[in-house]
Amino acid sequence: MTTSPSPTKCRLSTAEAAEYAGIPANTLRYYRQLGTGPASYKLGSRVVYDLADLDSWLAAEKVKTVRGGVA
Repeated sequence: MTTSPSPTKCRLSTAEAAEYAGIPANTLRYYRQLGTGPASYKLGSRVVYDLADLDSWLAAEKVKTVRGGVA
């Protein structure tokens, strides 16, 4: 069962962001390397993702790939 981050947590680690997005952490790392994934940045040596950036990226991916439905 996937759990949502707490409402007060807006910055996620790679593992947390991957769980939130429903993709493997290695895939998220690969997307970061390619520059095609959600916006991320470093705090010290840690890579972090803002929840708002993840939501925007997921919405954009949905728009690019959605099929069917009412036009």
